[in-house]
Amino acid sequence: MEARNYSGRTALIVGDLAGIGREFALLAADDGYGLMLVDESAPSLRALGLELGPALVPVIQAEEPLDAPGLAGELLENCDFYTILHPGFAFPEMAIHIMQFDRLVPAWEGDPDPAAALVESRLPLSTVLELNESFFAHYLQQQRGEVLNVLVRPPGLTGFSLEMYEQSLRLLLDLSTHFNQRSSLSEVCMHTLSYDGEVPRLQSNYAPERASRDIRRPPAASAHDMASLGYRVLAPRRHATGGHNHPTH
Repeated sequence: MEARNYSGRTALIVGDLAGIGREFALLAADDGYGLMLVDESAPSLRALGLELGPALVPVIQAEEPLDAPGLAGELLENCDFYTILHPGFAFPEMAIHIMQFDRLVPAWEGDPDPAAALVESRLPLSTVLELNESFFAHYLQQQRGEVLNVLVRPPGLTGFSLEMYEQSLRLLLDLSTHFNQRSSLSEVCMHTLSYDGEVPRLQSNYAPERASRDIRRPPAASAHDMASLGYRVLAPRRHATGGHNHPTH
């Protein structure tokens, strides 16, 4: 991998560094981000560190869990982009992932540096609502007029039954109401993760009237591209971006 010019921005990649976390890291490195890597798997850390080493300036490898005292806040406050993947969380009663973007930038605006931030947590709804009084209250309520994106894993991927999936969708409506009432978030949008072979695909539930007229690609994209949401998490040079699905503020 050829060396990239360090942009001065930092990306924090937590977890699943042998999987989708690696994809986020590659995109971030390709975009000039220095990386901080956190994973419980030392082999995954070493492998990715060796792979990305020539492309990066600062690389911090840590085997500490993100919930170590003081670590989460310190890391997040010093990062321009972050993705948190918790494959080790085991809450089989609920197939909900929460994705919250720090600053959403429509892809069609052509901003070369969207500096978006992604949080992904796998928690049962009850835990999410409890966390709203601590982490979510502290973090989400700092947002102004943004969108809470909720990603739902359909049944069959991780052993969830159709009944659990339908229950998840019903509870997501409660989650939508909850965040719209208690935070400054203007909208909660749901997206469904499915697979085309081994390639993850995101399908958005945006209503047609909310879609941008500038539709350049179908409403599906790889999970690390995120273009199907109408926004870029990064501005990867090896992926074309096209905007649609403009949220209502």
